[in-house]
Amino acid sequence: MRDVRRDELSAPTGRTGDEAPPSLATAALLLDGVRRRIYRFVRGARRPVTRAEAAYSARVSRNLAGFHLDRLVEAGLLRASEGPPAGRGRVGRRPRVYEAGPVEVHLDLPARQHGLLASVLLEGLATAPDARGVELAAIEAAARRGAELAGAATGADIRAALRELGFEPYESAPSTLRLGTCPFHPLEERSRELVCGLNLGLIGGLLRELRVDGAEAVLAPRPGECCVEVRLGTPAATPPLPAARAVYVLVARLREAGVARFADYERAVLPLLAGHGGRLERRLRSPDGRTEVHLVSFPSPERFAAYRDDPRRAEHANLLQESGAAIELFELRDAHSF
Repeated sequence: MRDVRRDELSAPTGRTGDEAPPSLATAALLLDGVRRRIYRFVRGARRPVTRAEAAYSARVSRNLAGFHLDRLVEAGLLRASEGPPAGRGRVGRRPRVYEAGPVEVHLDLPARQHGLLASVLLEGLATAPDARGVELAAIEAAARRGAELAGAATGADIRAALRELGFEPYESAPSTLRLGTCPFHPLEERSRELVCGLNLGLIGGLLRELRVDGAEAVLAPRPGECCVEVRLGTPAATPPLPAARAVYVLVARLREAGVARFADYERAVLPLLAGHGGRLERRLRSPDGRTEVHLVSFPSPERFAAYRDDPRRAEHANLLQESGAAIELFELRDAHSF
């Protein structure tokens, strides 16, 4: 059986009658529970595995594991090669080893062209007159969507949440989660900067809403993997009590001619909040659009200061100056009854 490439799985083929499309035939291979466990084990290992290892993972015999492995190789879901000789002397027959193959299964009945829609929108974003402003708005939307997805996640397990989104997280070092795949591939190949920004915003929003203490999403590109990694804080010996967040209110009063420039400034700097643990709790605007109020919170005053000193924020100071905005900033604290 020839490989079924990613772009063929949802593309019209011109077949007629009851012939199953390649995507359906490939997906059917994974209906078997043992085969599915073996496939997940090989993908999750992130290294070539032997038939014996696959058999042990699925609690089946080596012969049965070999049968399922061969079927997965035929479909392109796995790739087989020869590993180094086993044993002390490193001589003799080279064992067959298996790793993830080129085929991915995307099945829609009836066929849906989600990839086509995404590529069209991506091209539109890249060629828009205000491409940078649109990009920043998209990253901010990704952060909001990440927060929404966190609300639907089971528990507060960041690994499980990332797995559900298709990132295939694994621990590459203590307190560091690498993401084995990019759910937006192959779109990432067409606009790497935008897609990596969307990943960073999405995962940052997810971490912020799950409130994983000390966790941070950072750009750390690596070939064949997602461009973002998650760095986890050192867990405390005992669970700490929830710390009160530092809360600030910013009031911006604008001239009518400066409303558009202030909006450009916001689109540029608000996505930076997540990188410092900040949250935009409320964003209020007067009916005439000339007064805007932001209620923001940070894990500590030091994190807020780091956000204000962020060089990326300073790069857009000219937009704030051109808007002519009069800014007032207030630090708020809990009010206790008398």
